[in-house]
Amino acid sequence: MRELSIGVIGCGYWGPNVLRSFNMVPGCRVRRAADRRAGRRRLVAEQFPDVTLSEDHQPILSDPAIDAVCVVTPVSTHHEVALAALRAGKHVFVEKPLAMTAAEAEDIVALAAQMGLVVGVGHLFEYHPAVTALRAALVDGMIGDLAYMDAARINLGPPASEVNVLWDLAPHDLSIQILLAGEAPQTVTAFAGSFTRDGLLDAAFVHLGFASGCMGHIHVSWLSPHKTRRLFVMGTRGSMLYDDTAAEKVRIFDQGFDSRAGATDDDAHALFYRPAKVEVPVLSSDEPLRLECEEFARAIRTGSAPRADGASGVRVVRVLAAAEQSLARGSVSVRLSEVGFA
Repeated sequence: MRELSIGVIGCGYWGPNVLRSFNMVPGCRVRRAADRRAGRRRLVAEQFPDVTLSEDHQPILSDPAIDAVCVVTPVSTHHEVALAALRAGKHVFVEKPLAMTAAEAEDIVALAAQMGLVVGVGHLFEYHPAVTALRAALVDGMIGDLAYMDAARINLGPPASEVNVLWDLAPHDLSIQILLAGEAPQTVTAFAGSFTRDGLLDAAFVHLGFASGCMGHIHVSWLSPHKTRRLFVMGTRGSMLYDDTAAEKVRIFDQGFDSRAGATDDDAHALFYRPAKVEVPVLSSDEPLRLECEEFARAIRTGSAPRADGASGVRVVRVLAAAEQSLARGSVSVRLSEVGFA
């Protein structure tokens, strides 16, 4: 098996994690990395002395030995850098979100298809063992038909950001809910506000309506120091809770028992409701980022599409664009079909 040579463009907060994870994948080696900031290059040089560093990313693109490029730069640059990498004949792994607009996201996917190259998108939680367990439970019918999903992702915001809280935090839960529903939503309605950052949304609520009839709800916020990473999944015969901050990350509840149902004035027994059974699945200890990098490498070798592929990236960006349109129109419901690529 020929070793895949990887280049990483962008070594800020997340770039070194991507670099480390690709170096953990058998048959992969990060050979080059680039960042305009001298301090970040020094950090990478200390941690990864075998990586050749440059201020500009052009040496990565012009190196014929580099098979794939990871774009871990600000989202405003994703379109330009990803297209340049594809034109240079490199497979691309782009951090979330794939691009700033639906048109830009589609550009990346279209060029990759034309060039016969793989696009992977950093929808990290699609590879989380907890989300894999939720998906398996749905497929197995453990909670019946999917009714609705309710997610909250809350923490203090970054000190500086070129994107609002929707584009920063919501891609994670959008990708999870689209994966669990097995379809993109038909309608999107958003509510949001700027409370601590003038002109930059720092709290938002997004409602998703799916063709199957199930619903999705996402709450994202930069306003609380109390970190929340929680997803409720409700079905017709039970429910599931995924709490990424808890020791037992996934709990599956059956429909339970409700003695109040059918009770009459003559009933003398206690009235109560409770789940009848709680199951805590055993999750693998695999690191999601390593699994994500491993599947991207496998896709390059086999020609298959990774789970979080370019099409997945386009779907998430289209939902984000629909949420922005909803806000611009006074929080009305926007059909995803209205979000085109022009």
